[in-house]
Formats: sequence, structure tokens, C-alpha cells
Amino acid sequence: MGGHFAPNELFSEGHGTTALPMPAAYLRLLLRRFGRDAGRAESLLEGTGISPERAKTIDPNEPIQLWQQLRQFQNALATGPSSWALDVGPALHGSAHGALAVAIAAAKNLEQALATLERFGHLRAPYFRIHRTTEGHRHRIQVGMLLELETDLLRSLTETVLISIKALIESALGEPMTDAHFDLPFPAPAYADRYKEALLAPVSFVTGEPRVATLTIPSAWLDLACPFANASQYQRARSELEISERALDGSGLIVARVEQILESGAGAPPGADDVARRLHLSRRTLVRRLAECETSFRSIVDAHSRRRAEQLLSDRNLTVAEIGDRLGYTDPANFGRAFRRWFGCSPNAHPARRPRSRNRS
Repeated sequence: MGGHFAPNELFSEGHGTTALPMPAAYLRLLLRRFGRDAGRAESLLEGTGISPERAKTIDPNEPIQLWQQLRQFQNALATGPSSWALDVGPALHGSAHGALAVAIAAAKNLEQALATLERFGHLRAPYFRIHRTTEGHRHRIQVGMLLELETDLLRSLTETVLISIKALIESALGEPMTDAHFDLPFPAPAYADRYKEALLAPVSFVTGEPRVATLTIPSAWLDLACPFANASQYQRARSELEISERALDGSGLIVARVEQILESGAGAPPGADDVARRLHLSRRTLVRRLAECETSFRSIVDAHSRRRAEQLLSDRNLTVAEIGDRLGYTDPANFGRAFRRWFGCSPNAHPARRPRSRNRS
């Protein structure tokens, strides 16, 4: 997943991934649940650039930037219980997710519902990605965060995403999702006993890398017809989602979406064909839209590799050759030439690589 962001970097005015839009609905929801008095409302919105008065009148579908929502999430942790995501969980029912919820409930079967979630989930919350696999009788839905977050915030965001996914799946199934299992990528919190009520399924805690949450359901569910299946309603909701997706790309945020995909990988950057596929575009369309933003795929990858190289260089456990290999440079000489172009010096001459000076007593 992406590189580490210090709180002051991540929760100030956005750039790249953190500038992506998301609806104000969730910001309003947290404010209503935890900001009933004026002092608490101000604390929840501190640093977001949104006043309590503005937050009360903002349309739920009006876009805010991802960094503003993440800042509010961080404020909720700082001013309230660490279990705040479970406290707000009951409000994250299907209808809280707009046209995405309508499309999922009206899908013909659970497979179509999950494919819709995988395709359009970023329109509601652009900080996570979904990857699905089927192995025999079990279907796994993996949820990975696109930014590397400290554990408490990772836990809160994972909780909100999984509770939302659970509600959306239940709207497609028409019944509680009990025959499932959750693997959560963090140590068990003090309030872990509350997961049984919130998720209605067994939970395991898995530490280490990658920090990906997994929801496992029976693969036989995929063919189950949704009780509220409605082809015309599904198509109307999907068309609304596609319009929103085109507007997102057309506003110039296609660059941020490409950066988001690059930041989500730990190894060599994916190629243009792979990125275009993930964005549900042809390579030609991706190239054209980036050109309209006066940039290119190569330029974005080059800037990403430059940032990543500087981050990795500070890890003194990695050799220069290993850093180059992680960035996709199998030939150390090629990495050295790219590095000199970026920074005007060799990797070992960069300030991040120089020995730390020792304080003299």
C-alpha cells in the first residue's frame, strides 16, 4: 500500500489522493451523532475548513475532499471513545450510501451487487479498495486502505467500511449475514466483544503485512437472486454512478485517481494498460484524459517513483540496489541515472542517506 503520511501531511489541505472528492453525508452523520453541543461540533470539525454552521446546511451529496473527512475521523478519535465507529455503525445502513445502495439492492444477484460495489465504491469513500477471489466454497472480499495510517485510525476506518459492506450485502441478500467470517488487520481492541453485535459473525485479528481486512462468505451466495431485484431500477442507479464517475474524471481528478492506484502498490508501478483496466477505461482514453490535464502517464509514474525513492532511501536497512528493485529498476545503473535526473546526485550522496551526526556532550 501507499507510503506513510504523518498526520500533519495527511490531514491538511489535500494533494493527490487526499484531494479526491467524497460526499459530505458521512461528515454530517458524525456531526449529528457526536457533535450535538457547540464545543464538540467545533472539535470534530477542527482543521477541516468547514464551520459547524456550514456543516449543518451542506447537502449530503455535495462533495468535500478526502483529507477533510479523514481529519474529522481523526478528531473523532481524539475527542471521543476509540470505539466511535461502532457507535455510528447502525446509521451506516444501505440507504446511507446513495445510488450505490440502490444499485446493490436492485442487482439481479449477489455477484452483480458485489461487482457494482467493487466498481463504484470509490465514489462514496475513495480511501479503500476491494479485491475479490473465490476459492472452492468460500468467496473472499479483501479491503485494503490506500493510505498507510496509524493503527487507531486504520481500525476506525476498517470498522466503518466493513459495517457498510455488511449492510450493503444484507440489502442484497434480504436477510442478516451470519454465515461469514472477518479477519481484521490489527490487534484486538479493548472493546473487541462489541464486534459480535456489530458484525454478527466470528472475528479474527491478524497482525503483520499486508494490512488488509478480509470478509469471507460462502461462494454459493454469489448466485442468490436479490429479493428486491429490479433491472430497470438497477440500470437507472448504475447510470447515475457512471455519470458521477465520468464527472470525476472530467474534472481533472483522473490524475489523482491514477496517483491513488500507484500509491496503493508496494512494488514496481503498474503499467498504463493495467491502470486503464482498473479505471475501466481503454488505454487510449486514459492517455487522452491525462493529456487534457496537460500531463502523461509517464510523467505521473516518474513523479511517484521520485517520491517513493526518497521515502525508501531513509530506510537504512535497504541497499540502493534493493530500493531500485522495489521501484522496478532491475538494472542498478538505470536506477542511478534516474536518481541523478531527479535529485542531481547519486543515491548515496542524497541527504537522506548520509550518516546521522552524533550529539557531543
